[in-house]
Amino acid sequence: MKSELFDIRGRTWVGFECYYAAAPALLRTLCEHRSPEALGRAMRRPGSRPYYLQLMILMSNYLSAREQRVLATGTPPEASDPQADADLATVVDFVARTAGAYRTDGAVMPTAPDFDMRILSEDWIARCAALLGPRERLPEIQRFVATLSLYGFLLHGEQRDGTFDHGPYALPDGTRLLVRELNDLDNRLLPWAEHDDPLPIANVCVAYALRDVEMQFSLFGGSLTDPVDFLDRTERVALFTREGDDLRALEPDEMAALAHRAGELQLRLYQDVVAWPAIERSRYGLYLYANHLAPFFRLAGAEAALPALVARFEAVGGPVAEALAARDELPEIFTYYADIGEGDSAFSPRAAPSRERERT
Repeated sequence: MKSELFDIRGRTWVGFECYYAAAPALLRTLCEHRSPEALGRAMRRPGSRPYYLQLMILMSNYLSAREQRVLATGTPPEASDPQADADLATVVDFVARTAGAYRTDGAVMPTAPDFDMRILSEDWIARCAALLGPRERLPEIQRFVATLSLYGFLLHGEQRDGTFDHGPYALPDGTRLLVRELNDLDNRLLPWAEHDDPLPIANVCVAYALRDVEMQFSLFGGSLTDPVDFLDRTERVALFTREGDDLRALEPDEMAALAHRAGELQLRLYQDVVAWPAIERSRYGLYLYANHLAPFFRLAGAEAALPALVARFEAVGGPVAEALAARDELPEIFTYYADIGEGDSAFSPRAAPSRERERT
């Protein structure tokens, strides 16, 4: 968790605190516009943002800030604070209901034995498969995706955001589809992103028709394949973008133009970040994590709420970054996570509020 450009742990702590202080109320506002189930169903399409990572960031950030309070006091905050109990319920309920509607099996997360990440309907699967073409395009597609991935990694402050693998989806010829997506490429919320002339594409998707490749998918939108290098087992491949309800194949001329523009933006972004003052290398986390919550509001048709969302994160995250700069050590939560054994739970169970315990 080290970087020459960013304070990775510092920005992460800023995100933890922003979600703990701000997310429950923001989620309640969000659900006035659209239900978690409606949001989850609307996410079931190629190139979607929000996607699974945003749900896990929401859950893990909130619970990590809560766990820090357990470490500091020995007691979960909801044991003595009914509002903390209500806030915990709001976050857990939103994630569970949204994820259940998002995944085609109704589960909340990838689980044994399959560890799959199936989110597409049969119609979307068929439309992706219809774009599959000869595997001879693999080298140019892989170079193109690598270029845009590097840009996306720097754009998102060296966080693995904007990259999502899902599947596997069975095809009639016996192959299985792995879909790899890059999203948020035209970001206009992050202050350091190019707002006036961003990359002129929101998402890029690659569909690989694979044979004899095992796949498992993680909570944070990544995948593990066996073999790791599956390119020689790729029988067909497609490169496309989703625009509204349509899928459009990307051709070599457009790929070259996009790769060139991504290189320009990446260089400019690197030059800007190098000049940041020290405190900004952790403070930027407030925008980075606001950018995970914002897509839900866009999907709900509530973009008018975004300035208030960002302002709330600034109000919480700015002082947190300043407090970090004044202390010698990070909160204990990072050491705690480093020491957790395999199979141990990272988070303390809910503690019933005192009045609830008295009734029982």
